[in-house]
Amino acid sequence: MGQSFVRRLIAGTAVVGLALLGGASGNTAEVCQAVEKATNDSVATFTKDVTGKIAQAAAQGADAKQEAVRLVKEWMGDWATGIRTEADKAADPALRTALGGLAGQITASATKIKTYEDLDKMDQIMNSPEMETIGKDLGRFCPNLA
Repeated sequence: MGQSFVRRLIAGTAVVGLALLGGASGNTAEVCQAVEKATNDSVATFTKDVTGKIAQAAAQGADAKQEAVRLVKEWMGDWATGIRTEADKAADPALRTALGGLAGQITASATKIKTYEDLDKMDQIMNSPEMETIGKDLGRFCPNLA
């Protein structure tokens, strides 16, 4: 659960979160930029507030490990909420749906994390085929989506 995990997480979230200069009508560009910001802020929070607690929990026993799991799940919930907030602002119903799918997949991924050992699988959970499909779908609205 060291720095390599954080790098993989940042790379994985970039796949679904980078959304600059959308070319569609309405407020798509603004929504795409806001989703990027929400994702970047979420990754920064994870890096700053959660990764250290995950690492410390390894030496602190079962209660600390369970707290680390709770923190990760809470973080994922907050990230999904941030995306849903931006989705609600989208004028394009298809973009709203795509962003809702992203938020839903993040929430679904959080439910797969039940134990401390599951945290080692977060990169696999977050980089699922479903998440890849969602990233491609969002790319229709946000052309710079990686």
